[in-house]
Amino acid sequence: VETVNQRWGKASSAGFAAVPNALIHAQAELGLSANDMVVVLNLLSHWWYGRRTPFPSSTLIAKRSGLGIRNVQRSLKRLREACLIEPVTRPEGGTRYEFGGLLSATEEKALTHSWRNGNFEERTSNPATDPFKGLTGWSVD
Repeated sequence: VETVNQRWGKASSAGFAAVPNALIHAQAELGLSANDMVVVLNLLSHWWYGRRTPFPSSTLIAKRSGLGIRNVQRSLKRLREACLIEPVTRPEGGTRYEFGGLLSATEEKALTHSWRNGNFEERTSNPATDPFKGLTGWSVD
């Protein structure tokens, strides 16, 4: 299996974010707009340690993504209202973001759907007894 460094070369030296395919493939089912996804990806790019949730500012996300600050704020509000993220005020100022809802929703999609023939579709097997049936991965050819 290729490593991230083999696949991306020197571009990965600046770091990378782990994003499950289920999140990408289930974007529409999760109700994530393109702007929402850009905001989620920016949040995830700051989540370096499992228990230390990220705290990038709306301004930073807007600057990096090219979205207007109000668009970022609207996406954060939609994500919060959909219970996908939970903003928590930091004692030292700013907001950190917890992903409990996003993790649960993405995990549910991963366990009940699979990527087949270019479609993200309902799983026909029980992943509890056959976790790899119907899953396809990348080829390293």
